[in-house]
Amino acid sequence: MKTPSLAPQEPINESSEHVVRLNKVQEMRSAGIESWPEYKPVTATTAQALTAYEASKNEAVEYSLAGRLMSLRDHGKTFFAHLQDRDGVLQLYIKKDALGDEGFEQFKKFIDVGDIVF
Repeated sequence: MKTPSLAPQEPINESSEHVVRLNKVQEMRSAGIESWPEYKPVTATTAQALTAYEASKNEAVEYSLAGRLMSLRDHGKTFFAHLQDRDGVLQLYIKKDALGDEGFEQFKKFIDVGDIVF
């Protein structure tokens, strides 16, 4: 029995990944989005937000978090992701209805696994 041959693929190396990310930064700046803003207040860590959520008893509370996006799964009009910071990991549910069409498309176009997000 013959093993099927795989078509050769161009390997993704560090320099090509770097070029992709630099191009995204340039596109973001052209769209008026600063990829590394000077100051973004962070009001909680993932652990603090999770603890407060569990204690809130369905009260709406907003937090400003920052961390590295460890996973990202696209489900059409929603995304599931994991955000990791120094205190833990938090699962995110991102809805097109909540972000609006423009915000959702920007998220889809510019955000990748491994990015630091605010």
